[in-house]
Amino acid sequence: MNKLEKIAEQIRKNFDSRTAARDNALSQARQLTRACSLAIRAVHRDETDTMNTHLQEARQLADTLRDSLASYPDLFYAGYTQDALKEFVEANVTCALIRNEPLQTPEELVVEPATYLNGLAEVIGELRR
Repeated sequence: MNKLEKIAEQIRKNFDSRTAARDNALSQARQLTRACSLAIRAVHRDETDTMNTHLQEARQLADTLRDSLASYPDLFYAGYTQDALKEFVEANVTCALIRNEPLQTPEELVVEPATYLNGLAEVIGELRR
């Protein structure tokens, strides 16, 4: 029974670690989405300094989110994580277009191509309204 208890303890630790990573990622994803929303709001108000502050915060949050999930690819590719990174793309693309600046590539934003395309689609959808 001793070996079984050790196995169960290892599994429990893995679950606890994964749960903590997921909870942290959810919080970071919400913060990232908020920073992106505030950047878009600022660019529409022509508040360049505020926009840049929020885009910089969003960049840091996106980097932290990616780094914190490096050991958990299933969590990284979960819907809430990729949705937050899609918002990151949308904010950067929207701000660049409104300010007539070059668009950043998926590599520059460090996002998956599909996530980048989803962010572009959101921007196009907003432009068509």
